[in-house]
Amino acid sequence: MESETTFRMLVGAVLLILLINCMKKITKMQYYTAMMVFIVVSLAVHGRMLYDIGGVVDTFMYNGSISVKFERSPYLFFTDISDDNFYRVDTSSADDEFENTGLVLDYNGVSMYNSVINKGMVKYHKDLDSIGISAVHRIYSFDNRTALEALANVRYYMIRKEFTQNLPYGFSKYKDYSTETNEYTIYKNDYPLSIGYTYDKYIDNEEYEKLSAIEKQQVMLEAAVLDTKNVKSLAKEDTRSVSDKIKYGTVTVKSKDGVVVKTDRIRSKKEESTLTLSYEKKKGYEAYLMLDGVITKKPRIKAKISTDNMEKNIVLRNNDLTYALGRDSYLINLGYSDTSESEDVTFTIPIEAKINYSDVKVCYVPMDDYVSQIEERNEESLQNVLTDKNNEVSGNVTLSSDKVMVFSIPYSSGWKAYVDGKETSVFRANTMYMGINMTKGSHKVVLRYNSPGLHLGMMASAAGIIIWILLAVASKKKKQKGR
Repeated sequence: MESETTFRMLVGAVLLILLINCMKKITKMQYYTAMMVFIVVSLAVHGRMLYDIGGVVDTFMYNGSISVKFERSPYLFFTDISDDNFYRVDTSSADDEFENTGLVLDYNGVSMYNSVINKGMVKYHKDLDSIGISAVHRIYSFDNRTALEALANVRYYMIRKEFTQNLPYGFSKYKDYSTETNEYTIYKNDYPLSIGYTYDKYIDNEEYEKLSAIEKQQVMLEAAVLDTKNVKSLAKEDTRSVSDKIKYGTVTVKSKDGVVVKTDRIRSKKEESTLTLSYEKKKGYEAYLMLDGVITKKPRIKAKISTDNMEKNIVLRNNDLTYALGRDSYLINLGYSDTSESEDVTFTIPIEAKINYSDVKVCYVPMDDYVSQIEERNEESLQNVLTDKNNEVSGNVTLSSDKVMVFSIPYSSGWKAYVDGKETSVFRANTMYMGINMTKGSHKVVLRYNSPGLHLGMMASAAGIIIWILLAVASKKKKQKGR
């Protein structure tokens, strides 16, 4: 339908131009006016054909295939939460959520499908070997990684009842919720961060880049990741204190079906090949399965990680694709454990996938310091926070010393910050978020957002219209003088 409409518009344009050229005694003013009218009419007609009469909207919305999914979506629950604080929500990666559901249903989620996605968000997920991103334009979740959920200001988490191990640490049951097809439980974060939290220590970007994915994740609970030019009076974090707490363990092959396991690699030989790995859970630790050297021949394949009470989908992309992330490492959260025992993990691998077996291992993140880390970030954080539809965030803070405040808002040049009414520099912090330097004392903080280039574009459009009118008037006067 779209191509047919476009073809008709092109034919109409050619015919109109031929007609105008055949007309005698036509002035430039009449010619330009006719072309302008044609452009306006063509845009209106094409838009109606495309988005109203048998076009995109008709194909999906009028037939109900998309609208019904949203009407029955379990994520409608998020629209009914009564909470005056700013917060985000996340869901289990086992659920097939539309990436822009939050945009459609008007809640603050963490998933996104956008062709012009913020580059800082992409780098953040890539640096952390996250399975919550599959391409440069698709972000799904934070994979229930406790630190990442906290830093993003995630306060509510939805999960299917049978997948309790997908739950981040520090979340308590909030409410049960059912749909026609599934039963869910909503959990609430017992240790949420403010939208603006502070640090008195930092790590520079160069040192951050040298850390492993799991070390990068954990260091952001202790120190702000900053460009050195934005550092004023902060102490430098010793990353060894973070690295030394992380433990590593091995995995063993328990069973296999359609998988060739050699000393250096794992290779799938048929569709839905399965490999069962066994590892030891550690009490008080959050465990992660580390995969490296992942190669796929097919453009896009979906693998699956599952245990008795956990299931996760992993999208693997060939790095030759246009939208690929250019990576071969994945860090998969296996969940927090309050017991020490062995557990089996089944890895369902589609055909034409290879993994470096020598690099398959488990790392363990201790959670005994987590609550104190969150409390330290929140101790001097933004209070009395107000957000509105006019793209403004405001609040108050009292600082005992000079600090950097990091906001759980992706960095954009469109944001401006004002401390006590005076504009202050906004910079990138923690890779994808934004930060400001603040001095000791009590302050009023205001953030305002304006789309970059919006006002300039409006002025350019207005100037173009004015110039066209002036040229038209000048041409008319010239014609009158020539008579």
